[in-house]
Amino acid sequence: MMSSCSPCRRSEGGKAAGLASDLDLTKTALQGLLMVAIGASGGGALAGGASPATVPSFTAAQAEDGAAAYENDCAQCHGANLEGYTGPALTGPQFTQTFGSASALLGFVSTNMPYDAPGSLSHADYVAIVAFILSRNGLAAGKTALTYNAAMGSKTPLWGSGK
Repeated sequence: MMSSCSPCRRSEGGKAAGLASDLDLTKTALQGLLMVAIGASGGGALAGGASPATVPSFTAAQAEDGAAAYENDCAQCHGANLEGYTGPALTGPQFTQTFGSASALLGFVSTNMPYDAPGSLSHADYVAIVAFILSRNGLAAGKTALTYNAAMGSKTPLWGSGK
C-alpha cells in the first residue's frame, strides 16, 4: 500500500530513494578515491591491505605492551575483549565514530582514564594502549613506533573493521 504522505511516497521508490542511493554511491566512491590518494604515505595499514596512510603507525611490540597495560588498567571496565562492561565497547563502528581519530582517542584516554585515576598513567602506557585499541579495530602494525606527538597530531579518521 502506498503512503498518503508525499515525502514518504517519494522515498518508497521515487526520486528521494534514488537520490539517497546516488549519495551512498558517491560517498563510497569518494572514500575509495581518498584511500587511493593517501595510500602511499607510509602510516598504519588496515586489515585487508588498504592503507589510510596518515593514521599514525604503531609497532606490534607496542600493541602487545598495550594489551598488557589494557589488561591491568582498562579491562575491568571495558571488558577483556574490548566488548564493554561497565564502560563502553572499544571496537566497532560506534567506537570509531565516537572518537574519529587517534588524537581524539589519545586525548580522551590520557585525560579521563582510568576512571578511578584519570591521567595517572605514563604517556608511554597511554600510547601503547591506543596502539592496542587501534590494532583491535582493524589497523595493522607497521615498522614505525607510535609516539604521543604523532598520535595527538593525527586527524585522520579511524577506519577499521572493528573486529
